[in-house]
Amino acid sequence: MLALCSLYACSIKEDRTECPTEFTVVFNAPDDIVGKNLDFNVLDGENSLLQDSFTYQGGWQPRVYRIPRKEEFLVASYGIEGISQVYTIAQGRQCDSIYSGYKLVHPGEEYGRDSVVLHKNFASVFVNLIMEDGDGSNPYDLHVRANSNGVTLLSDLPVSGSYSFWPYDNLSADGFRYSFRLPRLNVRDGSFSLGFCERESGKEVCTLGFSSDMLESKGYSWAKANLDDITIDLTVGATTMNISVGDWYVSAPIDITF
Repeated sequence: MLALCSLYACSIKEDRTECPTEFTVVFNAPDDIVGKNLDFNVLDGENSLLQDSFTYQGGWQPRVYRIPRKEEFLVASYGIEGISQVYTIAQGRQCDSIYSGYKLVHPGEEYGRDSVVLHKNFASVFVNLIMEDGDGSNPYDLHVRANSNGVTLLSDLPVSGSYSFWPYDNLSADGFRYSFRLPRLNVRDGSFSLGFCERESGKEVCTLGFSSDMLESKGYSWAKANLDDITIDLTVGATTMNISVGDWYVSAPIDITF
């Protein structure tokens, strides 16, 4: 679907500075979303000048549009509903699998060309909980909190705000697994926490905090263009936490008290 708003062709005798530019946009995105429908918008402030939706075939994929000769943002996204400059997550909802990219352009000629590269702006987090003792059941709910609740689509920077989500647990081979998604966090002062709450009383009996600085010191960066996923292994009944992030792995003693 391609919608053009208030764009027109010019005759050769007219002042062509007011004519639209035939502009080639070359799209690129991670392999994760090959075969998915991408949304594309040309934004002038809050106004959408052009909208398009198409299937991303992979690699560097060109598409041609007629856009005004003015400063405007080219914004492409996947996993986001509607047209907006900012993606925000409602309280209690999980972060979507969001991919987005942007480019600020100011066409001045009859023809133009630029690229828009989409990036993975979320991290999938997997928390594996192993119970050394007990009856084989999981007595804990998990409360995920973070200090970012969205992404600015015109900069790919995080939006400061409260993020709160309660993921379900699933039975795994060795215990229980929680899985959820976090939006991109701030490189300087971003943080998220895992609060383990007793299902019977609702009391939070253990809280584990992860700051950007701590993860950065171990090799994980929220500034990476395409965010890595995070796996956290916890053993209840011992005092060891194993964390693997991409190719990085560490096993360190910590004080876990339930």
